[in-house]
This record gives sequence, structure tokens and C-alpha cells, in this order.
Amino acid sequence: MGDLLPFKKQQPTPKKLEPVKNEENWMVQAKTYKLLINRYAEYINKSEIKTVPELKSLINPADETIISIKNSLSAVDEEDLIKKAFEFVKKIELVELDSDVSFWLSPKEIIEINASDAFDKAIFLCSLIKSAGLNSKVRVLEFSDGSRRPVVISEIKGKTLTAEPTAGLIEEKNPEDFAKTLKINESVFVKNLFEFDDNNYEDFQQ
Repeated sequence: MGDLLPFKKQQPTPKKLEPVKNEENWMVQAKTYKLLINRYAEYINKSEIKTVPELKSLINPADETIISIKNSLSAVDEEDLIKKAFEFVKKIELVELDSDVSFWLSPKEIIEINASDAFDKAIFLCSLIKSAGLNSKVRVLEFSDGSRRPVVISEIKGKTLTAEPTAGLIEEKNPEDFAKTLKINESVFVKNLFEFDDNNYEDFQQ
């Protein structure tokens, strides 16, 4: 029954907005958008919040944007493709909104604004790797401060590559050893929660 509970992205630490030169009303606009988003948060969340098994549908190797980027990577072999896909996704700006709204960005939307949160970056990377016919999945970890963070696991030629694109880390380690060395705002890894790709889902809590 726990699988059918809605999965909502972990609330990020609020960050101060910085003004943009030559756009004096930028802060006012940002505050206005935030007010409107928060006002309609209940309606947005109803359409955006996924149950945990529904997260599988977000990984889409056949997406046109994903395919286009995969074709542009010019990798010499499969491992090189994984690393180049990681480097591409790492450059996407991390944006964690100070809002109670949970929503998901499509690959096209991520490229349009060159920004996403940690979960969308992981899903983007997993989709990109799988678009090349390689094995990849997203695993969600829990940390000592209660936060959740996804990592992307890829297996190729007997190797396991684990990546955390938000932190800019990719290592030839199994996810357990990788997680033990990963810190999120000084909090440490506590446990694996679940993992998924476009076809499968596994809950580590059952």
C-alpha cells in the first residue's frame, strides 16, 4: 500500500533571489509569480504529484529532445557516452524553488530554461543513457536530515558507474559505496528508499 502514496519532492532550503542588472522590476515579478504559484499550489500538486510507481513514466528514452542530445554527444564508445551524457547534464543549472509546489519538467522544458532540480536532472540523465540502449536507473537515497537525493546507476561491461549530477560526481563504484561518501549539506547517507527506470520499480523498504 505504501507504493501508492503520492511521492512529493523533498522541500529545498530557501535561497535568496538575486536582482538582475538592467531589470529593476525582476524581483517584483519573481515575488508576484511566487505568490500566484503558491495560491494555486493545491491545484498544481493534484496534477503533478506522482505515486512512486508512476515515476517510471518520467523516464523516456524515446523523447525527441533526449534523442537529439544523444546524437550530438559524439561518443567513441558506450562508457564515453555515459560520461559525456553526465557532463552535459551536470552543466544544467540547479534550481530549487522556495515553494510548496511539486512539479516535473520535461526534457524540452529543461533545455529551454537550462535549469532543473535534482530529481529532474537525474531523470534526464537516466533517459539520456537509456536512449543509447544502455542499462540505467535512478535510485533515491535518504540522508540524516530527512532529505532525499537521487543518483543514477549505469552498468556497462561489468562496471557500475554511479553519478550524482547535482553534486557533479561520477565514480566507478556500486551505489552503496558511492552513497557512503556522499554528503548533502553536511548530512550523511542513511538508507536506500527505492529505484526505478522506465520499466521497473523496486522498493527497498518492503
